[in-house]
Amino acid sequence: FIDSLVARQMAAIAGDPAALRSNWAQVYTSLAAAERRTAAGRGGPAGRGPGRGRTAGAGLATARALLDSALVHDPEYLPAFLEYAALLRDAGDFRAAGDWLDRAEAIDSGYAPIHRARAELVAAEAEAEGREGTSAALEAQVAHYERALELEHDLAERARLNQELRELYAAHGRVAEAIRTAEAYVADAPTVSTYLRDRKDEAAAFAAELRAATGHAGETLDFFADLVARKPQHYGHRLQYADALAMAGRLAEAAAT
Repeated sequence: FIDSLVARQMAAIAGDPAALRSNWAQVYTSLAAAERRTAAGRGGPAGRGPGRGRTAGAGLATARALLDSALVHDPEYLPAFLEYAALLRDAGDFRAAGDWLDRAEAIDSGYAPIHRARAELVAAEAEAEGREGTSAALEAQVAHYERALELEHDLAERARLNQELRELYAAHGRVAEAIRTAEAYVADAPTVSTYLRDRKDEAAAFAAELRAATGHAGETLDFFADLVARKPQHYGHRLQYADALAMAGRLAEAAAT
């Protein structure tokens, strides 16, 4: 197993110039993603804000160049396709962003992150057109998230997808669906690591918090008491417990918590 992890490195040492092409593609894609996020925060004229004198347009041009470099190293490196789509999405060119996702899907239709990216594209386009609160936009995003969950095998990514889906439901006021989504994850959540056990607890706390906020706070207090006792260092859960206590009318205990 360990040998399999270094197979490409050993091939490179042996003289194969293409052995590490996906490694280089990952480097350039990561740099492009960082550039895109920075460019999104620049705005305004040059010389102001976190861009240190560079315009957002210059940052996007740099990100494009980095992605072109990634695809020179590995023309089928799918994360680069998705980052290109995100770059175009953020620039408002939704059709071109969709084209990059189509190209990625043509290479590997079973690559789950494509569908997460499609959900994000639907959200961005709906917001630009002033229809982000419509049921049609929501259902389109949900369909993409559900497809991603069907395809995704990485346990950490599955946890993240569930979190994004349940938060999407909650943001649209679909409380029952948000609770069901969180509890469906909790029902068979993997707990093979501390990280994954934390994700299970967070999903359970999310569902309990929504139940408390919708008139069932008393039913959640035992859960939160146990959770806080197990994780006294987690101040987010302490705050959720305090809110539940307050909503249950136990104000002194809420203040003490």
